[in-house]
Amino acid sequence: MRSDDEMERLLQDWLDDEARPMPHDVLESALEAVGRTSQENRRRAGPAWLGSRPASLLAVAAVLILVVLAGGLTANLVGSFGPIESASARIPQTWDPAADFDLASPRGNPGPDQHDNPAVWSYLRTPGAEHDPATYVLLPDFADPLPTFGGTAWYEANYLNLLIGKRATSDALYMHPWSDGAITRDAILGWTSPITGQVTVEGTVARAQHSCPVDAGDIIFSVERGMESLQRTVLGFAQNAQFSLTTSVTIGESLYFIVDADADASCDLTELRVTISH
Repeated sequence: MRSDDEMERLLQDWLDDEARPMPHDVLESALEAVGRTSQENRRRAGPAWLGSRPASLLAVAAVLILVVLAGGLTANLVGSFGPIESASARIPQTWDPAADFDLASPRGNPGPDQHDNPAVWSYLRTPGAEHDPATYVLLPDFADPLPTFGGTAWYEANYLNLLIGKRATSDALYMHPWSDGAITRDAILGWTSPITGQVTVEGTVARAQHSCPVDAGDIIFSVERGMESLQRTVLGFAQNAQFSLTTSVTIGESLYFIVDADADASCDLTELRVTISH
């Protein structure tokens, strides 16, 4: 057990260094001092590091609560200690690709989110029919506006209408895959997690065109974590669907929202509204 003089010196060193959190050995000694104060309170005396005047147990406890909380710990009623979340960690965070698109556009691909995390949103395509993140290709071209789309978009000039973009009049993100009937290039929105924890993904996906000069086929919309399929929906022409799922992610792990042309990309422009919440 440390003496009051030693306790005073340790606490003063900690305060002088502005150290956070308080070292555990100092904290334990401080709690022992509380116990001694309780026993000695009848004699109106307290440890020297609390001052020369008598201190009540309530005053000592109040000081220690402030010190403990400043160190990132909390005490329960039986005296055990454990880590607590910071206030910022408890604040819900959300990500919306349409809201963040304007941030990403002038800064490159991948782009940041509204929380100032870099390289969160990626605008991609597949090199073929396979869904393998190791082979995904960033869309290299950017236009504001892209005349064939009528809005701001990332695209690839070698593939007609292959794009991911936004129109000023809408709160949706638009995606259009490419296909020549034999080869496909799926449009992919990627979200790289800046956090570790559980996220909820909710949204709607809709075929944006309601008239087409040719017989438009289906699209396949999927949500994937890495190479794992979390949800898959087939949408016929002019159809829409809601989706909702919960999954765990780690920092640097990616979710992918994929619009697959199936075999025919005619009139496959797709509206995506999605929110990721943590």
